[in-house]
Amino acid sequence: MNRNSNHQGIHDTIPQNTVLDLENEVRNNVQIENDTVMNFFNSNNLNGLMSEVVNNPNPNEPQQAQQINTQEQNPSFANLVVRSLQSSFPFFIIALVKLLHQHFFGFLVVLGFLTTQHFANNILVKQIELKDKKQVKTILLLIGYLISHILIYFQIFNENNLEKCLVFLPPNVKKMDTWNLLWIVICSDTIFKFIIICIKAIFTLFNFNICSIQTRGNFYSTVEAFGSLYRSLIPIHPWILFLFHFEDSNQSPKTLPLFLCIVYIILKLNQLYSLIIEFVKCIHEFYQGFPYGTNTVVNDSEDQICPICQDRYKNPINLKCQHVFCADCVSIWLDKENSCPMCRTKLFINKPKYRDGSTSFSIQWF
Repeated sequence: MNRNSNHQGIHDTIPQNTVLDLENEVRNNVQIENDTVMNFFNSNNLNGLMSEVVNNPNPNEPQQAQQINTQEQNPSFANLVVRSLQSSFPFFIIALVKLLHQHFFGFLVVLGFLTTQHFANNILVKQIELKDKKQVKTILLLIGYLISHILIYFQIFNENNLEKCLVFLPPNVKKMDTWNLLWIVICSDTIFKFIIICIKAIFTLFNFNICSIQTRGNFYSTVEAFGSLYRSLIPIHPWILFLFHFEDSNQSPKTLPLFLCIVYIILKLNQLYSLIIEFVKCIHEFYQGFPYGTNTVVNDSEDQICPICQDRYKNPINLKCQHVFCADCVSIWLDKENSCPMCRTKLFINKPKYRDGSTSFSIQWF
């Protein structure tokens, strides 16, 4: 009874028009939602959604693709160089093969010279390290082997008179083009290094009767400095002929060759100056003897064992850091290092060069 009365009271309080408006609005909203759902699930929309999912599974992929395209459109300089090298490498190989085919014998001679120098240098250094136990037969064979290389080379190319390059005279060549220049200069440089190795080898046979081990390293470095200075003079004449070379022999020199020749001479004088300073320094050290320590006498109360050879001292020398070693032991050490074997105190600034009898492998081609 109460419910009916309450329900009837609510209907009495709410206006009839308002209820009808609410019902119509609800029906309209439901109809709109139904239409939206039906439109969403129609065949066209479903096909579009499926194709979008298949073609673009990653929603961030368009941005990544855009970044990649931007990088491809604006590549860095390093990437451009790498791409250029990759694309041109096969053509470079083709040109190199053609060049090797045209000058195969010349390349073979240069390769043989460089290989011979490498092995000859290693053999001589090992024999020098043996000191009194050096093998005289091996050194003599090395000298004969290098001399035979020199004689065979000049005999094969006797028409070109290439031996004149070693005394700063022009060789007998039809034209001094780029290939002839490089080939003549490299071969002449290596031949003279063979001569330097022979001089060191001859000295190694008799050095223990000529001078002590203390001055042996100074002699090797002095010979190498002289060789470097002389080798730098060999290319001058061929280079001048190359700079003034013309296909037409009647053509007079022009301004450009003269300018290039002046620039070359200026640069060459600068190099020669530094080599002369190095050579004079080596001569000074050769006559100075052993400037890094003084002869000393070891008392009976002190340790009589050399830290290097683990034997009794022979001609002990006291270094500036007050460590004592055998004269021969510390001299061999200082032929390769610039510090004390015990405390690593630097006895001179730069490490020694070529005091062990080795020869420079660099090529003086200019």
